[in-house]
Amino acid sequence: MFIEGTRSQSEEMGDPKKGIGFLVAKSRAPVVPVLIQGAAGGWFSRATVTFGEPLVLESRDYEDIARQVAGAIKQLA
Repeated sequence: MFIEGTRSQSEEMGDPKKGIGFLVAKSRAPVVPVLIQGAAGGWFSRATVTFGEPLVLESRDYEDIARQVAGAIKQLA
């Protein structure tokens, strides 16, 4: 799931939407942050995928959860 609500056309991460917060708050499922780099060049570009440690988020505030997930993804860079 792309937390910005869409795929980014650049290497910059956009602002997270609170939909990810809604899903995490309702499901109470751990979140695995994932960073995808190098995919902006198209289908045949070489991309790297980095996985972080699962996050267990206790907050019920959708925007807070979205910010925490975005922060975890940014730390993978």
